[in-house]
Amino acid sequence: MKKIFFIVLALFFLAAALLGGTTFWFGLKAEEQYHDILQQASTFGYVHLTNESYSRRFFRSEARTEA
Repeated sequence: MKKIFFIVLALFFLAAALLGGTTFWFGLKAEEQYHDILQQASTFGYVHLTNESYSRRFFRSEARTEA
């Protein structure tokens, strides 16, 4: 019984670590994409966009862009 409990507990922590790691990785990629889009939009010369702030949270991000 103890062995099954520890296996289930280890699988739970593994799943939690994978969930946290994947959300962190996708958050990093989303922030990189945001900065790339700002840089590409600014190369046209009609408007200059700058990042005012960017905050990453667990399942959502907030960005403020200044034109």
